[in-house]
Amino acid sequence: MSRVKVQFKSHQSCHPNYANVATVNPMDDDIVIDFGFIDPLNVRDLSKASEEEIVVDCQPIARLIVSPTLAKQLIADLREALNIVNKTGADIDSIDQQEKPAVYPDPEVVEYMEHQSQLFEEKRQELLTQYGGMYVIFEDGQVLDADEDEAALVKRAYAKTEPRHLFIKKVLAEEPKLTVNIPSLSQ
Repeated sequence: MSRVKVQFKSHQSCHPNYANVATVNPMDDDIVIDFGFIDPLNVRDLSKASEEEIVVDCQPIARLIVSPTLAKQLIADLREALNIVNKTGADIDSIDQQEKPAVYPDPEVVEYMEHQSQLFEEKRQELLTQYGGMYVIFEDGQVLDADEDEAALVKRAYAKTEPRHLFIKKVLAEEPKLTVNIPSLSQ
């Protein structure tokens, strides 16, 4: 049987999202795949936590509901892509057998992000004059790139280098305050 190759005409209306967490669950005759993002800055050193199970907030990115046939094809395609991306040349099946880190996100990443956040805060007033209202990629006290469009900034950054942890922040005079309006129960 021939294999059909699907080719997308354009990705212009599709905005890339970065996910660092995914869950896969069966639902009736389909498979549900939820992608999400856990901000390393919002997670402190989990290795020192005393609880057995720790709940962390995750920002939902996308939910895919796929047929078992598509799920099998996705597994095969992911395996093939991982073997290509895998720089060591090791069989991707052996990765499943490797010990998984006990803590997520990696404490080194959290430390890096916290350090960049501290440096950003120290330079906030200086950054406002040139980059006010823009998103910046900030590292070790320097702006590496800036743009009003966060997605364009990320796309440009990853076009220049391999994906890695980046500190990206919008330059504002102060952090926005979040307000939640709860309707009165007496109405």
